[in-house]
Amino acid sequence: MARPSERPQRPEPPERFKILRTVVIIIASPIFTILFIVTLAILRLLVLPYTLFYYSAHWGLRKRDFAVVQLYLDHFQALHADLIAHFSRDFSSLDEARITAPRVIRFWPMLIGQADIEGGSPVGIVRTWGHVFSGATALFVCLDGVGFSRKQLYALLQREVEAKVPSLTAEEKANFQRVKDKICENNLYAKLIPTTDPSGFTLPTDAGEKIVVPVRNYAVDWVVEGPGVLVVPMDTRTLACFQRMTRLLPVWKKVETDEDLVMGAEGMWQMVDLR
Repeated sequence: MARPSERPQRPEPPERFKILRTVVIIIASPIFTILFIVTLAILRLLVLPYTLFYYSAHWGLRKRDFAVVQLYLDHFQALHADLIAHFSRDFSSLDEARITAPRVIRFWPMLIGQADIEGGSPVGIVRTWGHVFSGATALFVCLDGVGFSRKQLYALLQREVEAKVPSLTAEEKANFQRVKDKICENNLYAKLIPTTDPSGFTLPTDAGEKIVVPVRNYAVDWVVEGPGVLVVPMDTRTLACFQRMTRLLPVWKKVETDEDLVMGAEGMWQMVDLR
């Protein structure tokens, strides 16, 4: 007789029930998979009219809008020549087999002709994924691809260029605003994703004299903070973006131990605290 403090062991089911359970799992798994695929296809069909009406927000930047976005990217590249040169050098040195083309590539302009390639980029050209980009475009494609907010990336591009390039005309500003709104304001899927993360981390106390830049809610302003700063993700979603980014790009140093922080940026553009 079992002692009162001990819970009686549940008897093992008969062997035939074990076999029956295994058979049910084997049969049910493909059925649930098929149901999921069918449900997803139905949902895509239901939202298709909306996504076609707002084509640029869901399917990609139209070629007729390439020029104005590329103009802003070229200005950004000239404003932040050190960043783009650093990025282009390290990005181009990667083995292309390690890089999978991000699905977001179609939301940014490509240099599609020899005249564009020769006249467009004042710093560098990046060739990858079967396309040709200016260095600044490749940077924004990568940040978009690892999960940072496309809306915030376009806002950063607009803010930096319009504040620092007095030669922009009112027409160019209006054209960029029009394209930005088309790309960023009507994306159905983006509306379903929370733009804030309630989780929170604390700033490191061992940074010493290093400049510390906290980053929350997919913000992207840190990228223009200058070389050598310590970027600190402050919520779990932003942390996930930085983890994907540092796996892909050697431009940012991963700080995973206290010793990594002591060693500094070691020739990389910035440091990212992943501890």
